[in-house]
Amino acid sequence: MEKLILASSSPQRREILIKLDIPFEVIPPEIDEITPKNLPPDAWPEHLAVQKARAVAARLSASQPGDPLFGCGVRIILAADTLIVFRGAPYGKPGGAAQAARFLADFSGDTHTVLTAIALLDRRSGEMRTKTCRAAVTFAPLSAGRIAQYLATGEWRGAAGGYRIQGAGRQLITRVEGLESVVVGLPEEELVQILAPGIPCLL
Repeated sequence: MEKLILASSSPQRREILIKLDIPFEVIPPEIDEITPKNLPPDAWPEHLAVQKARAVAARLSASQPGDPLFGCGVRIILAADTLIVFRGAPYGKPGGAAQAARFLADFSGDTHTVLTAIALLDRRSGEMRTKTCRAAVTFAPLSAGRIAQYLATGEWRGAAGGYRIQGAGRQLITRVEGLESVVVGLPEEELVQILAPGIPCLL
């Protein structure tokens, strides 16, 4: 199976690729995650995933002898982005514990939507494939004490919406409609599907 470049520093996405037995190397995209104001929140993850893939491709193209990236022959770049939408408003990564607490209080006893977009870029042809997947996550009613207890785990750091489903955050959730891997940040079934068409050497 051909190796991928994972344009992400997320350990959760790395774990999913390892689970799927897909070889990869990591090159963080190093972009400012800014979305155009004319895009609705539902379109933000795909926009950012595409920008991440293109940023890594540009870094590889601009690399010079002596640069660790120089001569990288891996042609397929995989990027992803996750966003939570609740009552029409976007919830990204919290800027601190206080904001994470507000996020969790908002989600308490209610259902929000998790969107994860995949972008797959072929460096040789320039072809870009994208797919946005969604899951509905319902939280149990959360007291201030339970929120504080969860924040003490530190899982909220760098997590869309301020929680991680694969850790202690699972205890906050009463129901998930859709793939849990969408909530983790890299939908497994859709990833396999998007890899397969027209790239027989990958699968």
